[in-house]
Order: sequence, then structure tokens, then C-alpha cells
Amino acid sequence: MPNETSKIASIIEDVTAKLMAIDAETKNLASDSVSVESACSDLCEINRLKLDISVVYDSAVAIVAEKMAELPEIVLADGTKLEKRTSHDRKSWRHDDLAEVVSRRIVQLSTNLDTGEVGATPEIVGKEMLKYLQPSYWRVKALSGIGITADEYCEVSEESKTSVIVRRPK
Repeated sequence: MPNETSKIASIIEDVTAKLMAIDAETKNLASDSVSVESACSDLCEINRLKLDISVVYDSAVAIVAEKMAELPEIVLADGTKLEKRTSHDRKSWRHDDLAEVVSRRIVQLSTNLDTGEVGATPEIVGKEMLKYLQPSYWRVKALSGIGITADEYCEVSEESKTSVIVRRPK
């Protein structure tokens, strides 16, 4: 029985060659002879391709995550590590409330219990905040590490989402 991964790898090689051809053609869109409508139409087709690839990838992630069962990670022979993580979608964050609680906790953690001296300046508090949030999301695990339950500050989906993170060797 042929190795399915090898068959997928072969197909990916073919698709990659086609993507390089698309990339080469994309450079022609800058030509004055190509109308803006035609360029926009081509961009829409490339966007559709991107979405199609995303659907295929998501399908493969679901299959691989199921195959991994209870294994949190797999390291391949070439050193590539695949980590399986499960999370929930979080939205409607109450950023102001959570930022207030986090900044208060940072100040509490910087206070010397013997002297009562507060070690956190506003600058330190600001920099420390970046350990717990990113411009588009809060770091749930980091917040949990300082005793803050992120789910109290956002809507949490009923359904969990499983991701497979690919980390290539350096």
C-alpha cells in the first residue's frame, strides 16, 4: 500500500509549482495594459484559492488531531514538532475591567510584604501588562498563572477548538 503522506507530498509539489506560476503572473498585474477590474478579478480568484487551501488545511488538522488522540505532541524524524492544543473561542472581552484587575495584580505582586513598598511604577505596570495581552487577544495561560480567570471577562464558546501548531526545526 503506498504511503498516503508521500502521495500528498507529491500533490503539494505540483500545487506549489502552480502557485509559483500564479506568483509569476501576478507580477504582470502591475502592467498598464491590465485594467483595474481585471486585476481585482484576479485578486478575488487568488483569495478564493487561499480560502480553499484553508479549508483543506483545517480538514487535515481535524484528522491529525483525532489521530493524535491523547498525545499532546509528536516529533517527526526531521525534528518538526506538532503540538496539539485545545481552546475555546473568546469574544466580547471586557478589556477595561480585565486591564484594571491585571494592573492591580501586578502592583500587588510587586509590593514588598514586609515594608509595604510598592515596586511597580506606571512604566513597569505597562510593560508587565504586555505579558498578559497582545493587541488582538489576552494570553489566557499567562493570566491563569497570576490567578485571573479569563473566562470571567469574555464570552466563551460552548464548543472547544483544537489546533495543531507546527514548529519547524531551526
